[in-house]
Parts: sequence; C-alpha cells; structure tokens
Amino acid sequence: MRDLNLRKSGFTLVELLVVIAIIGILVGLLLPAVQAAREAARRASCLNNLRQYSLACLNYETARMAFPVGCGPIELDNGELSTESGSWLTAIMDQMEMRNEKEQLLKSLSSRTGSNEQVLIGCVYVSSQENIPVPSNLYHCPSAKQKDAESTDPVRAGTTNHYIGCAGVSVGGNSTFPDVFSPMRPTDGLIGCNGVFSPYLGRSDTFAYYSPRKATRAVDIGDGLSNTILVGENSRSPTDAFVPFRTGWAFGSLGLYLPSGTGQFRFTPTSVYAVKSVGEDGINANVNYIANTTTRNSHCFNSNHPGGVQFANADGSVKFVDEGIEQNILQSMASIDRGEVASWP
Repeated sequence: MRDLNLRKSGFTLVELLVVIAIIGILVGLLLPAVQAAREAARRASCLNNLRQYSLACLNYETARMAFPVGCGPIELDNGELSTESGSWLTAIMDQMEMRNEKEQLLKSLSSRTGSNEQVLIGCVYVSSQENIPVPSNLYHCPSAKQKDAESTDPVRAGTTNHYIGCAGVSVGGNSTFPDVFSPMRPTDGLIGCNGVFSPYLGRSDTFAYYSPRKATRAVDIGDGLSNTILVGENSRSPTDAFVPFRTGWAFGSLGLYLPSGTGQFRFTPTSVYAVKSVGEDGINANVNYIANTTTRNSHCFNSNHPGGVQFANADGSVKFVDEGIEQNILQSMASIDRGEVASWP
C-alpha cells in the first residue's frame, strides 16, 4: 500500500488566490502612501523654489533699497535702459545665480534698436526666438507636468515659469488709481497696483511714471511683511474647466511705453503677465483665462498640489495655503498698505 505521508506538499488553488488577494490589498494600501510621500517631496521642492525667489528679492531690496519692479526696462551694464523690457524675474537674475543667462539676455537687448512709442514690455524675442534657457528646478513646480513648462499663449511663447509676482488686489476699497487701474483696453480687466510688484511705480503720482527709485520698499509695506504676498504659484495643469494664461518666462506686460524725462518713462499697461492681482477668482478657480480675457489681469493663483497653493511672503517666509481660504483674506494679503487686519489662517 502506498504511504499517504509521501504525498508532495503545496498550496491549493484557493490558498494561492487568498495570498494574491492579500498582496493586492497591501499594494492598494501602499501605493497611495507612496504617492503622498512623493507629492510631499515635490511640494517641499516647490516651497524651496519660492524661498529662493523671496531671498533673491530681499537681497535685491537690501542692495538697492527697493524690491525689483514688477515689469519695466532692464538696466544694461552701461547704465542705459533696454528698448525691450523684462519683469521682476529678469531683475533678480544676479541674485538667482544666473549671470550667464543674464549676459545672453543683455547681449540680445543691446543689439536691438527700435521705437519706444509702443513696444512689448518684456523679453518676448528672448523668450521665444532665442529661447535663453532657464533652470527648470527653480522656475518650474515639480508637481506640474512637463507640458506645463510651455507657454499657453501662442503669441508670447517660449519656456514659461510657474511663479508670478503679486501686483495687489483689483476689487474692493478704492477702485481707482493708485489702488486699482482700468487699462486703456478694458477687455483685459482691472489691474491691481497696490501690491509689492505693482506695475504702476509711484502711487502718489497722478499718472504712472517708470523709475527704479519708485519701486516698492520694505518700509512701504505698512500691512507687515509677513502679512503681504510676494510671489505665488501659477503651475496647475490645464483641464476642461481651467486654462491658465502663461507666457514666456521673461515677458512682463503689454502696453504703451513713452519716454518722459531723463531716466523716466510713462507706462500704461493693458495686460500684465509676470505679475497678477487678486480679483474675484479664488485659489484654483475654474476659469478659462485664454477665452475670458476680462479676468486675465487678475489671474488666480493655482497649482497641482492637492488642496491649495504655496506662497512666499515679503519677509521671506513661505506657506501652503488651503484653496478654501476666504477671498477677502486673500485680497487683504495681496495689498501692501490698505490697513486690513488680516493674516494667514
């Protein structure tokens, strides 16, 4: 008789199915945790980008006794102002350790001539045609997709950046200049000019005159440096409900640009790109800014981080802000000296 104890041992089909099911459940539980850990790392890297921007702007303010201008001419090495102009991003290239890229930029601008009657206030030629490279680890949020590094504006194309300066708030309070300005082409909507990166330098003037000496200083921020937005994210991927408006990284704004005395320029923007003001649209609002131009100057802050956006404040601090924040608090944090009693929740 065959000894039954000599039978080969092994798993039954039912046992294998149970083991496979358990492994599947464990993997299902593990993957979200891994994805959350990866997003946390990406968010930390993005936060570091914002910290680098804020430190660069503060170093600029320390050296020049004012923050960089939101959008305006670039000062060439010979002290003259460029015909094509840039934004606060081009102004802090030295502080961001981008001297080589700046030299390419200045060489391009120095070789160009043209009328100042109406020019694109920004380095559109540099951004699109010459495509001066920018370090993606500083200019692009790691949570964004590779496609999001491209401009959504087909006219002002080129490599874009995912961080925009705050120009102020364009609703509530005093709705006229110098707090809020309605451009000559009203289809682009109101522009806030009470923020750190106001495109209207010299808020006590009756008209906007360009001068580096009239840029925002730390002592001008009466609401407190820690309670004032310096830079925020513009990195969310386009969806059916949301289309961001992003241009080439060095592009500042579009408008009239007329000489008005030595070292000064009368400047009337119609559209701002490197800076945005806070309007009625909250964080991550579902708006098609390509189609809806009336809110383009007040583009919402946005990101791919779940539940909110990261900001850098004027004191150099950085913070993740929930997208459910009350809009009046966000508006209060966008202005520099309107006297609102507000702080980040």
